[in-house]
Amino acid sequence: GAGTAGSVVASRLSEDRAHSVLLLEAGSEGTGIGQVPAFQGILYDTPFDWKYRPQAQKFSCQGLEEKVCKWIRGKILGGTSILSGGFYVRGNRRDYDNWAAMGNEGWDYDSVLPYFKLHEDNLDGDLTTGEIFSRTSPHTVIHIEHQAYLGFAEVQVMMTQNGRRQSAADAFVRPVLHRKNLHVSLNSHVLKVLIDRRTKTATGVKFIDKLGQQRTIRARREVILSAGTIATPQLLMLSGVGPKEELARHDIPLIADLPVGENLHGHTGVYGLTWTVRDFSGFNFFRDIAFNPLEFLRWFISGKEYNTKRTSLTLDEAALEARISSCPRLKNASNRCTKNKAFNRLLSAVYASEKLQQRGIPIESLCHNFAYYNCFEHQTGKNRSAQIYRIFKPLTFRDGFTIVPNLLRPRSRGRVTLRSADPLDQPRIITNVFRDPVDVALTVQGECIKKALEIGNTEAYRRHGAQFFPYSLPDCRDRGVFSDQYWECHARYLTFNLFHDVGTAKMGPADDPTAVVDPQLRRQWKLQDRFGFIWCVSTG
Repeated sequence: GAGTAGSVVASRLSEDRAHSVLLLEAGSEGTGIGQVPAFQGILYDTPFDWKYRPQAQKFSCQGLEEKVCKWIRGKILGGTSILSGGFYVRGNRRDYDNWAAMGNEGWDYDSVLPYFKLHEDNLDGDLTTGEIFSRTSPHTVIHIEHQAYLGFAEVQVMMTQNGRRQSAADAFVRPVLHRKNLHVSLNSHVLKVLIDRRTKTATGVKFIDKLGQQRTIRARREVILSAGTIATPQLLMLSGVGPKEELARHDIPLIADLPVGENLHGHTGVYGLTWTVRDFSGFNFFRDIAFNPLEFLRWFISGKEYNTKRTSLTLDEAALEARISSCPRLKNASNRCTKNKAFNRLLSAVYASEKLQQRGIPIESLCHNFAYYNCFEHQTGKNRSAQIYRIFKPLTFRDGFTIVPNLLRPRSRGRVTLRSADPLDQPRIITNVFRDPVDVALTVQGECIKKALEIGNTEAYRRHGAQFFPYSLPDCRDRGVFSDQYWECHARYLTFNLFHDVGTAKMGPADDPTAVVDPQLRRQWKLQDRFGFIWCVSTG
């Protein structure tokens, strides 16, 4: 896979001329549209998206057609780094320190920090003067100026100096395509990993190339599986590695009985907390971009001086957000309290509850600077129900913003299983979002939704004439509008997957029965991606 992790691994391995590296990617080269930050989301449901469709949900997504939330995964050189929001956020120090405390040696924050620094080119001079950030990599990170309200604010995005969105492939693969020892094969769909049954050693892969021909490649050194949280467990199970009952169900010979596909989870948001503002106060996709070709032309021919403060085209969802938390009491070396000049766009916000942080349960609110109707169409696509469409239709073309609270450390766990033994069939995705009642209680009562409402009424928004959009969901009104019971119903109806899914080949020490890989990301095979994460890191 040539996604967010695979691009980095291929680039680093091929630095050594003694290595011959083959990078297989099921997707294509992509399109230049992906370089326009404001077009984030325009590639959803296109050939550049795997277009996974989870199973109908019992506990969430009730307001969407067939009770299914969208599940975005990049099928393109650069993977989901092309489709994502463009944040550069490492997470909280305690995420990594807790992993190490669970027996994963070498994963504490101080140990992983040098690797973060190795893979970033941070253009914020104030940050790179310290020991936390660096300028040692082709992966460009740019700082967005903004005003901080309710505490701490810091925004960094993956963008070049001249306002181009930068994917993992842009940073790590395309600049080194001249290397004779790096071979990139696009439109190459891997069918299975070839594993020696006697030694349980991965010896190669079988795949279908761009001409539709089935090919087998043997590896002299190793096979690195970097296909993402969904495709990696699918490939492992197709190759004979996974729960024995699941493999037996599809007549796949068992090589190793491991809990592959379990522990699926990620960040889940709640839509519907929407405010309108005065016209021309915020970013409007149709007015500022779609009906403004001169803006695109200016962006296309611009140089370094055309930065994120001058054009709507350089504003993706990351650039339109300010990070807000209680900085003074967060003992996190990667965070700083700073005073910045006001960013000249209507800001969105991220909030982490201090009280819940102290309990080890951070809560976050993510906000998009779109009118809700356009934002909802953009994020959930055509699968929103007719009822939801009618409720938010009055917001069409209106300037406004939506605050999307989401739980950073959910307890609910889903799983990925096989639909069939055919590698071209999509796997079954059972998300189980909000299955654990604690997740719902924290979202509703744990200062998540309530804090989002408070943020929407701060001076940062009031000065733009922010007014909360007065509506209530018909199916939730009998619980008492805006009561805790109402907001629980609301959360289960207007659910949004932030596409930060992790965990389906969990990392753990040898005595952890729930682990698939060890702290070196190996059992018998090397794995490299977020699917090995024990839990999702505390980021937006």
